[in-house]
Amino acid sequence: MIYKLTEKTELKTFQKIVDIHRLCISQSNAPFYPPEVIEEWLGEVNIEDTKNQLKYTTWVVLERDNNIVGFAQYSLPDRELYQIYKEKDTEKNCMNMLKRSLRRII
Repeated sequence: MIYKLTEKTELKTFQKIVDIHRLCISQSNAPFYPPEVIEEWLGEVNIEDTKNQLKYTTWVVLERDNNIVGFAQYSLPDRELYQIYKEKDTEKNCMNMLKRSLRRII
C-alpha cells in the first residue's frame, strides 16, 4: 500500500520515516561523504523537519504487511523526485512498486 504523509499522519509513522532516513544516510551515504557531513545530515533528520517539508514537497510511504518499508519525497510542480529510501532488508520489488506508482503521479 502507498499513501501520502500529511500533518495529521500518526507520529509513529513519522518516527519510522525518520528512522529509515537516518539508517540510509548512515549506511548508504557514509562511504561517499566525510564523517562530519554524515553527522550534520543525521542531526537535521527529525520529525519536525519532515513535517515542515510537507509544505513544499509530497512524501509517500510504502507499507507492506502493515510495516513501513520505504518512502519517497517529490515535488509535482518541479517534476522532481528528491529521494527514495527503503529499509535495508526490504525486497527489491517493493522499491520497483514505489517507483512505478510515482511515475503515474509525477
